[in-house]
Amino acid sequence: MRKILKPKNIFSTKNHRTNLTLLADLQDEIFSSSKIVKEQRLAEILSAEIRFQILYLLGRRISLCVTDISDVLRVSVSAVSHQLKWLREENLVIWKKKGRVVYYSLSSELPKLVETVLVEAES
Repeated sequence: MRKILKPKNIFSTKNHRTNLTLLADLQDEIFSSSKIVKEQRLAEILSAEIRFQILYLLGRRISLCVTDISDVLRVSVSAVSHQLKWLREENLVIWKKKGRVVYYSLSSELPKLVETVLVEAES
C-alpha cells in the first residue's frame, strides 16, 4: 500500500478551472468506495505471476491437486499451497477432498474482472 503524503481536501489547484468541490468528491469516492477497494485487491491478486498461472490452469475447467499444479508450474508444493491460500481467501477457488488428496477448481462465482482476464488470456 502506498504512503499518503497529503492531508484530505487540500488541493494545489488554484490557478486553473478545476472545481475544488469536484476534486473533493473524487477524493472521497476513491478512498471510500468498497467496490474500488475490492477491484484493487483483485488486480493485486492477478498481478502475481504464480497466482495468475494457477487461475489460468484451473480456468481450463479441470480440477487439479497441489502436486499437479506444482509440477506444471515447476515450483514447490509449498509455494503453490501458499498462493492457493490467497485465492481461497478471496473465494476465487474451491476445493474438494478425495481421500488424502485435495483438488482445486475455479469458483463458480468469479468476479467479472477475473473472468474477463482469464478469457482474454485464453484467446
